[in-house]
Order: sequence, then C-alpha cells, then structure tokens
Amino acid sequence: MKIFSRARFLSVLTGGGLLLEPNISQAKVAKTPSAVKRKWLTDLSPYGGPWGQSQILHLLRRSLFGVSHDDYRFFAGLDLSKSLNVLLKQSPAAKPPVNAYNTKSFMDPMVPFGQTWINARPDPSDLDEKRTLSLKAWWIGLMINQDRSLTEKMTLFWSNHLATQAHSVVDSRYDYKYVALLRSSALGNFKRLVRDVTTDQAMLLHLNGDLNTASAPNENYGRELQELFTVGKGPDSHYTQGDVEAAARILTGWSDGPTAAPSLVFNPANHDTGDKKFSSFYYNTVIKGRSGPEGAGETDDLIDMIFRQRETAKYFCRKLYRWFIYYDIDEYIEKNVIDPLADVLIENHFEVIPVLRMLLQSEHFFDTQNVGCQIKNPIDLLVGTCRQFQVAFPPSSEINIQYEVWAEMVKQLKLMGMEPDEPLNVAGWPAYSQEPGYYENWINSNTFSVRNSVTDQLSSQRGLPTVNNAIKLDLIRFTDRLSDPSNPDLLISESTTLLSPNVFDARERAFLKSIILPGQLADRNWTELWNRYKADPEDMASYSLILNRLTQYYTYILQRPEYQLA
Repeated sequence: MKIFSRARFLSVLTGGGLLLEPNISQAKVAKTPSAVKRKWLTDLSPYGGPWGQSQILHLLRRSLFGVSHDDYRFFAGLDLSKSLNVLLKQSPAAKPPVNAYNTKSFMDPMVPFGQTWINARPDPSDLDEKRTLSLKAWWIGLMINQDRSLTEKMTLFWSNHLATQAHSVVDSRYDYKYVALLRSSALGNFKRLVRDVTTDQAMLLHLNGDLNTASAPNENYGRELQELFTVGKGPDSHYTQGDVEAAARILTGWSDGPTAAPSLVFNPANHDTGDKKFSSFYYNTVIKGRSGPEGAGETDDLIDMIFRQRETAKYFCRKLYRWFIYYDIDEYIEKNVIDPLADVLIENHFEVIPVLRMLLQSEHFFDTQNVGCQIKNPIDLLVGTCRQFQVAFPPSSEINIQYEVWAEMVKQLKLMGMEPDEPLNVAGWPAYSQEPGYYENWINSNTFSVRNSVTDQLSSQRGLPTVNNAIKLDLIRFTDRLSDPSNPDLLISESTTLLSPNVFDARERAFLKSIILPGQLADRNWTELWNRYKADPEDMASYSLILNRLTQYYTYILQRPEYQLA
C-alpha cells in the first residue's frame, strides 16, 4: 500500500514551489521518496491496543469537523466502545434555512425575513440564487454547530457519493429536500437511501430523469445508478449497456409535479410497460412490465435486483474506506477489509451503523500507518479550524449577520474546490474517486494559496473579513484552555498535539519556542508574562505582547504540512 506520508505531502507542495520548511533545501526535498510501501499486519479485528490521547484524537479527526478542547475532554472519559455509541447516534432534525437575505434593495416578495422559504416558489431566478446560497450557508452552520455525532460527516459523504449539483437543479426547494434527505438518512440504510434518491426531485432534474419517457428513454440515471452509486466500476462489475437501457426503461414515467406545489408524480402514460431483461451479471433477471400506477413498483424491483449483486456492497465499502481511512486499496485491503465489511453490510440488510462500527473499532483503523495520511478536504480545514478554536459566531438573534458569515465560508470553500452542494460532477469530488492523485487533487498552486490565505486571515488580529463582521480565532482563549499555558514547553507540546496528528520534531519545536520566546529569552520570561496577564487581563502591555506572539505562533502552525494532514 502507498501511504501519503508527511514527506510526500512536502514533496507535492515544494514540487510546485509553494512551500519550504526552514533550513530544508529544494534539492533535499526533491529526493524524498514519493511513497512508502508496507506489508499490512492489521485487519478488522477489534482494536485492543492503548487508548490514549493519540487514539482518541485520531478517531475524532476522522469523525468530526475539527476537535475542540471540549470534544477531547468529553471523549477522554469514555472507552472506545462508548465513544462509538456517541458518535453513531443520529443527530436530531434541524430547523430549515430561512430568509436572511432581505436588504433595503432586495426583498423576497413571498417569504418574510426570518421565515423559511423551503415551500415557496423560487421566482424570479435571482431569488432562487439567494435561497440556494442561504441553503449552503445553513449547511455550513450545521457543520459548525454539530453535536458529537457522525451525522454531519456522513451527510457530506452522501453528498459526494450520491452527488447532485445545485446549479444544475435550479430549484432551491428541491436542493433543500435533497440535503435534508441525506442528513436524515446519514446513519441509516444504504439501500433505502438509494431508493429514495432515485425518485428525489433534485436527482431527477440533475440527471434528466424527468425527460425519461417510453417514447424517448434517457439513460443518464440508469447508467449512473449502476456505475457510480451501486455496483461501481470495479474489476468484477460487469453490468452491460443492455442493463443500462433496461434500467432506463424501468425508470420511465417519473416526473416533477406542478411548479407551484412541488411534488413527485408517476405518469403511467410515459412508462414503458414491456418486460425488462438483464444480463448474467444480474442473474438474467427479468422484471415484468406493469401498466397504470403499478408501473411505479418496477423501480423497487430494480433496486432489489441491484442490491442482490454483491459488488454493490463491496463498492460502497470501498467508498467508506476512502472517506475514513485512505484511498489506496490493494489486494490485502480488498481481502481483509473490504470483503468482510461487505459481509457485515449484507448481513445487516444494508444498515450503515454496523459497518461503521466494525471499521472504526478495528486494528486497521488505528494502525499508525493510517494516522495523519489524509490531506484535509477544504471543509475539514475551514470548518474544522473554526471548531477547534471555538470561534464565536453571531447568535441567531442576528440571523442576517450569522448567515452572512456562513456565506463567506461558502465563498472560501468554493475557491478551495469544495463548495457545499456543488461536487465537481456526478462522480463527486475527484479527491475520492480520481486515480492516481485522489487526495492530492485538493492541492494545486491556486487552492493551496487560498488555504494558506484563509488560515492566515483567521489567525490574524483582523480576522477573515465579511461584509459586517469578521471570522477570527480567539488565540488567547484557545491557549488558556491548555493544562498549563504558562509553561512554554507544555504549551507547544499540547497545542501541536491537538492541532496535528503528526509529531513536530525537535527542530520544529525549537523554532516554535523561538516565536514564544524571541531573542533567546529564558522560559521564565514567558511564564512571568502569562501570569502577569492572567492576574490583570486589563494590562494592555502584557495582553499585546502575548497576542502578538501567539498570532505568529499559530499562523505558523496552521501553515505547516502537519496541519494540512488528518
């Protein structure tokens, strides 16, 4: 297996002339091996090793967006099994997005300020654009305010796996229903969700299902249902063009209801009532054609048939593996991880929780080679940073400012290549599907400069500006919550451990200490300075010195390769 090591990450960055560590030459980095191969010794056997800070943080980094002090302290009091009980509990339904976009120059003619728009016709088109941005901002708010559950991480997973694009749907009501469906099903049943998505209005419009009729069959969804959503493109996925055509015929008749009152309808007049025969890959199944309203039942028969094919379970488990572990799946991983996970998925009738539990409690998940090997996706980077530093966002009583701040985050995520509800295409974001780069697709000369710019602004005293506010990390508060921030060595050890899965070496720690204690000052100088500030927070001289040093300190850490990895 190839491991995307810290050295590899440095090589990728420096190869584009983007970043060099202090005292490391371009020539030295250029000689760094691009990958590390190892023989795996771990599988899905229950993890029985140490349960301490590094293991807890690894589990939480893969399960949540960022790990706050409070998150770590909560889970530090639980063992692995109890931690998974918490993480695998579905979050409650969320209040829908609202009109926070009315201004003096623009008014929604149908929805008052502060009320939800999810059932109101989006007309004219510029109104729909504002509502769609409202939806994306709302979704960011859910991630920022997530509870200690995998719900938000899995909602994002599903939006990548069963991908639609808001700009192609062009109806914010349907986009909301799609996101709400993914979220309510985040820790539910894979088969049921695929069935629901198959006749979801956003998916119907995105993949031209509304144009699929008996007289003019459209194969788009019939193809993507198999190629990207279920059986996939693995070496043993041998569905045929005839299977795509037969699936398209089964799905004829579904269409969008009246615009004024959005609903899904099945029109028997547009449905192909003939029998549909499938290839040997699907055991030569014949789905009998039905006429009238009963024709809608053929869709259930199609989903049942596809989920009888074992490749559906294996393909899904590969997708989970690439989301939670790593992208490279070799023969060992296929045999010892993917196949057993597929067995669990099938045995549990496609319920997701048993599979997630087996994966996240396994020796393989906690294998040291799987720690710190993912490049953070942009949402993990931006939302995670805000959650780790517990940014104080505007309250709901200032809903226009609250949505404005979240919308600014949407803008920055778009620049980094991961705008919510806008995967690159129906295959999702390339980082989880596109060989050979996978996670490396998050990093190029444009996106990396944005990543650095965003964290630089967040950690600056000015913050990341919005129209009427700024998103700013409270660096002193974050530091104050360490066990002994007056001790510079403990400050460095604890903050770097919380912020990165990769150990900062002695040279890097010495450099960090030189920021805290410039000019070779003794440790006691920082201790005295911190204690003086704590004794009198109104002492502006002490406050300014501490803030300036911590700003340099955390700005540097947030730019490091160690922080870009999870």
